[in-house]
Amino acid sequence: MNPTTLLITLGTGSICMGNGRSAAGYLLDCGEELYLLDPGPGTLLRMHAAKMDPARVSFVLLSHLHPDHHMDLLGLLFLRKNEAVRERTGELQIFGPPGTRKVIETWYEIYGSWIRDPKVGIHELPLGRSQLGAVDVVASKAKHSKQAYCYRFEFPWGSSFAYSGDSELCEGLIQACLLADYCLVECSFPDDLAVAGHMSPSSVRKLIEEAKPKRVGLTHFYPQMEALLADSASWAKQFVGLDCQVEALVDLQEIVL
Repeated sequence: MNPTTLLITLGTGSICMGNGRSAAGYLLDCGEELYLLDPGPGTLLRMHAAKMDPARVSFVLLSHLHPDHHMDLLGLLFLRKNEAVRERTGELQIFGPPGTRKVIETWYEIYGSWIRDPKVGIHELPLGRSQLGAVDVVASKAKHSKQAYCYRFEFPWGSSFAYSGDSELCEGLIQACLLADYCLVECSFPDDLAVAGHMSPSSVRKLIEEAKPKRVGLTHFYPQMEALLADSASWAKQFVGLDCQVEALVDLQEIVL
């Protein structure tokens, strides 16, 4: 019997927040190992609301280095040094694209022993396959900032999960999502306000047609998306005819993978 893997959406919005949406932040709970993806501002507060202990986090994975996708990592490092939490912490391994080490070492220069912890490791992932705990993670090039990745998680029990990070439609994103069991994909703006480096409903549709995943959860909504999301008839038309379950996610939603 395969173990249950739970995706918890800590933040499905953008740096603009509002409408009940916090900035990016996602948890993959694999039982003994807890993976924190892109801990943007508000992630720690949302973890508290989800009754998830930050001291349990084993791995942090950054898709890119924009502040709205990693600023609560600084808070997590500070929290781990608090004496009320410190005894519960184990090793924390941080992974991200090139530049990740420079960001965290700059924080170390500024904050010193307040956040520096011998139980924390920093790793810059190459493109391709790496092993993070019991899971194989495949990093693909995203089309967003200079150093930005999409990720594909391949679990030892045979299922797969993809995370777009921030990216417009590109070959790396298609490969990450190819025949995946579940894809967490950004859909930042409606088609008439589409922005380079991000997805919109029509590009999500093209991704599904190309990659043929089984299920897709959409996230990273800017306020400009809210009118479309609120119009259920118009929203349903965006993905009619696709052989794929597509859902607009909300904060603190739990999805069994």
